[in-house]
Amino acid sequence: MIRVLVLEDGQWTRGGLATLLSREEDIAIVGNADIETSIGPLAAHLVPDVVVMNTDYMVSQILPLVSELKAVQPGCAVLLLCDPTKRGMLPPRRRSRRLNFIVKDTSVPVLAAAIRKIARGEPVIDPRL
Repeated sequence: MIRVLVLEDGQWTRGGLATLLSREEDIAIVGNADIETSIGPLAAHLVPDVVVMNTDYMVSQILPLVSELKAVQPGCAVLLLCDPTKRGMLPPRRRSRRLNFIVKDTSVPVLAAAIRKIARGEPVIDPRL
């Protein structure tokens, strides 16, 4: 079972992604929180294998959150759902080994497959990026 923590911005949309992913037999949603939540203590408590970040934050804003996460859960992988039409949302030219990227309009089966791949330690960069 892959333990997934979903972090999202926007109280009106929060929960939908977690609900869809929870239908996958091998994915357990261990938490769903606002992206503003202090990720270190949350990850230490929930012990996710993968953190899915669904946000409009720029990658430069995500990196400190990832550092905080990695300080308490070094083996946890991060998948960032991004919008390539928004400035600052594209993967850095130097591919960070700490982040995986997939486009926000990805279907749930493809997203679930990406989570499985990331949980196995394989990198995911959406080819559309």
